[in-house]
Amino acid sequence: MVLGTAPLFQPPALAIGPSGELNVVTNSNPNGGDGEGEKFVWFGKSVETCSPVSESYSVVGAQPSSVTLNPAISPVDGSLAFVEAPQSSQDIGAPGAPYAPLQSWTQIAGWYATHTLWVLPHGTTTSTEISDTAGASDPVWSSRGSGLVFVKNQGLWLLANTGAEPVEVASPLASSTEPSSGKYLFGYVDWPDQFAWAG
Repeated sequence: MVLGTAPLFQPPALAIGPSGELNVVTNSNPNGGDGEGEKFVWFGKSVETCSPVSESYSVVGAQPSSVTLNPAISPVDGSLAFVEAPQSSQDIGAPGAPYAPLQSWTQIAGWYATHTLWVLPHGTTTSTEISDTAGASDPVWSSRGSGLVFVKNQGLWLLANTGAEPVEVASPLASSTEPSSGKYLFGYVDWPDQFAWAG
């Protein structure tokens, strides 16, 4: 069984569920991998839930013209948290198309602001958007499996449970206006490298 169709470039790109199911970010670029184009975080990315037992997989969320990213599994009940964001309007894989339609930090920050946080309960096929999480990225479950922390507007936010109001607990996280600094690459900002949480 082949899991995924392209390099899993932007972490976190893999989450393992309590029953051994895998949740991976794969590339769904209809023009196929072209090396550079498939790496951009805002184009052709989908979270897929894969079952090694049945050797089947299904795409999570992903409304038309959207990407899904950042899978995170609750260690208690196996619920999957993930981020959904609009796909770039430009076909990066098309011959002659620019590889990076979002080139400045201002453009990338604007794209991050359009993210939304979703939760898919274990064993179901319907995901639910978590309210008041516009701009969310990189969710991390608590060790008790009830709460989440996530990044939003360069701050760290706490969601005590999926029905609670998010509260900002730390700000600002570091960012960069220069891609050469290594703080972001192909549109991915390494927010999780800046915090750790057990809950």
